[in-house]
Amino acid sequence: MNTNLLKGILLSFLVFSSSYAAPKTDLSIQLIPDSLSKNAYSVVRFSTCEYTYVSTVSASARFSYAVSVLTKDGISESYFIENGDKSTKLSKFRATLVDGTGKTIKTFGKSDIGTSAVSSHLATDNFKYYLDFTEPVLPFTMLYEYEMEYTGGIFQFPAFLPVSSFNQSVQQAVYTLNTPSATQIQLKTRNFNGSFSENEVKGTTTRTWTLKNFKPVEYERFAPGFWDYMPGVLSSPVEFEFDKTKGVLSNTQTI
Repeated sequence: MNTNLLKGILLSFLVFSSSYAAPKTDLSIQLIPDSLSKNAYSVVRFSTCEYTYVSTVSASARFSYAVSVLTKDGISESYFIENGDKSTKLSKFRATLVDGTGKTIKTFGKSDIGTSAVSSHLATDNFKYYLDFTEPVLPFTMLYEYEMEYTGGIFQFPAFLPVSSFNQSVQQAVYTLNTPSATQIQLKTRNFNGSFSENEVKGTTTRTWTLKNFKPVEYERFAPGFWDYMPGVLSSPVEFEFDKTKGVLSNTQTI
């Protein structure tokens, strides 16, 4: 197992557990540029995902993002929902509800997270992690920091989809993918005009995508669908393993 990747996971744990007590960034609504708040229902103030792929059956991801809700039509963008199953676990979680001036209203921990079965007939073991909270007076911001662990067959890496709806803008979104340098991956990008960097250090390849100052795309009746406009990066390992069976994803149509 790659020791540098293991060191990275340990460092992520120490940073997460020791450094977070309150918002580290001023999340006042007044600091959103006019070009990003105009016609926006919600604004992604910042979003980071660092995904560390160790092997075909082991990976982890660290997420941190803040979403400011400006109108009632953007409230759903502040909700927390993540998929889970027997091999996909939420390992750490913290959230902070902030008012329009940047003042903390309430904080949440992992004990506040609920789960619900995806199938009402228990046909699968898949479920959803979610957080229930009462929305305050508009505008407000939700800040989330959490980690996921993956221990089953890994077919895909988390998609980098920095914009999740019409009328949503993005100040900054960063996606980092760490893999052993020997790992072959597949990539597919669409509508992505941000920056990309790649470097290798001591057997680990780090790829980073960054999107800044994305203005909201307004919904228009009869216009093309949402995904025809929005930026995204999809990626996956070429080799995978599931239930002790190994396979190969041979083309980008599979991701």
